[in-house]
Amino acid sequence: MQSSHQDRWHVVQPGENLTVIAQAYYGSEHAAHWITLYNFNREMIGDSPDVLLVGMELLIPDISEFL
Repeated sequence: MQSSHQDRWHVVQPGENLTVIAQAYYGSEHAAHWITLYNFNREMIGDSPDVLLVGMELLIPDISEFL
């Protein structure tokens, strides 16, 4: 997937998961966008979207045109 100039990066903190991160960047009503985060970061995360390592840098894509 391609990133745009509006994308950001997030460093995973203890206790975070993709749903929590999606809520932080896209709002609580868009928590289902955890799958978007996973799709953009699949190479970094691997096959288990529920396993994030503290310190992992994740791409936070700009999806504002879809919200």
